[in-house]
Amino acid sequence: MTPVSDSPAASGLGAPSLPDRIAALALAHPVATAILIFAASRVVVWLGVIFADIVIAPRTGPGLWSVGEYWFHRLLRWDAGWYMSIVREGYRVGATPQAEASIVFFPLLPMLARGLSVVTGLRGFDALLVVGNLASLAAVGLLAALVRPVFGPKVAILSAAILAFTPTSVFLSSAYTEQVTLVLVLLMFLAMARGWFWAAALAAGLATAARLTSVAATAALVAQVVLAGAGPVPRRLVLGAALGLVGIGGLLAFMAWQAWVFGDPLAFLRGQEAWSGALGAGQRLWRVVTLRPILSTNGGVPWFLVFTALVVIGAWRLPWTWTLYGALALAIPYLTVATGLPGLGSMPRYVLIVFPAMVTAALLLEHRPRLTLAVLAAGAIGLFVITARFSGWHWAG
Repeated sequence: MTPVSDSPAASGLGAPSLPDRIAALALAHPVATAILIFAASRVVVWLGVIFADIVIAPRTGPGLWSVGEYWFHRLLRWDAGWYMSIVREGYRVGATPQAEASIVFFPLLPMLARGLSVVTGLRGFDALLVVGNLASLAAVGLLAALVRPVFGPKVAILSAAILAFTPTSVFLSSAYTEQVTLVLVLLMFLAMARGWFWAAALAAGLATAARLTSVAATAALVAQVVLAGAGPVPRRLVLGAALGLVGIGGLLAFMAWQAWVFGDPLAFLRGQEAWSGALGAGQRLWRVVTLRPILSTNGGVPWFLVFTALVVIGAWRLPWTWTLYGALALAIPYLTVATGLPGLGSMPRYVLIVFPAMVTAALLLEHRPRLTLAVLAAGAIGLFVITARFSGWHWAG
C-alpha cells in the first residue's frame, strides 16, 4: 500500500490553494511558526494594555508605582518591582522574618538584566523586559523543537499556540522568572533526549538559580539516568548523584552566597514568612492532609485542578520523564507556597512552566479544528482581560 502524505494538498488535484500552501509551510517550519504565533499573541497583550489605559482606572495607593514612558512599561507590576530593586540595589534581607525583602527572589533573572544593562546602557527595568521577552520567544521555539520529534509538527505548533494564548501568558511579557525557567527546562529535556546528560544537568542547574520549582527538572533527569540509563546499577547511581549535584548547582550557589553575605544559607526560605505567614511544619502538613488549598475559594484552584488533570491524562501518551516533571512542578508550589496564607493565588502564573499540560491539551485538540479555534479564541479573550487588569495593578497571579 502506498503511504498517504500528510501534506494538506495531498488529497487534492492540481495546484494547492493558498491556505494549503500556508499550512504546508507552517508544518515544514514548526519552530518559526511557533515564534510567529507567540508574536501574534503579544498583539493581544498590547491591545489589553491600551484598553486599560483608556477604559480601566488603575489602582492607586501605597506600594503601587509606575516606571517608564511607553505602553509596555505598564507590564512592570507586582513582583517585577522586586526584580527591579535587585537590579538597582542588590539583595536585602528583612530586619525581621515578617518584613518583606528581596532575598526570597532568585538571582538569575536580575543577574541577566543587570549584565545586559551594564553592556548596553539600558535602564534596569528595560533590561528586565528585554530579557523576559527574548526568553519567551526562545521558550515557544524550544517547546516546538522538543515536541516535534515525538508527536509531529502539528502538535508542536499547537502546544506553542496554547502556551502563547494561555490567559496568564501576559507574565511571559513582564519581568518574571517563568520564561527564563521554561527556556532552561526545555533545553534540559532537549539535551536529555540526545543523551547529553552533562549539558542537561548544566541547564537544570541554571534553572534552579531562576526558580526553586526547577528542581523538578533535575529530578526527572536523575530518574532517567538511574532508572532507564545504560550500564550497571552502581554506575547509574553514581552518575545520577553527580548529575543531580550539578542539576541543583544554581540553588546551591545561591545558598552559599547567602551564607557568606548574610550568615544564613536559608535566608530565602525564612524570608517567605512575610508572605506566607508564620505557619509551622505541622500546620502546613495539616493543610495538605485536609486539602485546605484546594477546598478554598482561591482563584488559583481551577488552574491547579485543570493542569493537574492534563498532566494525569498525558501520562498515557507523554514520555514518562515529562509527566514526572509536570507532576513535581505542580506539587512543589502546592506543598510549599499553597500551604501558606496565599494559598493557590499565584498558581495561574506557576502553571506556565508546566509544559507537559500544554502538550496534552494539544494532543486532545489535534483532530478537532473547530474546538481548537474555540479554545484559542477563548484564551485570547482571557489574555486580553487579564492583561488589562494586570496593567492596572489588579491581581492576576
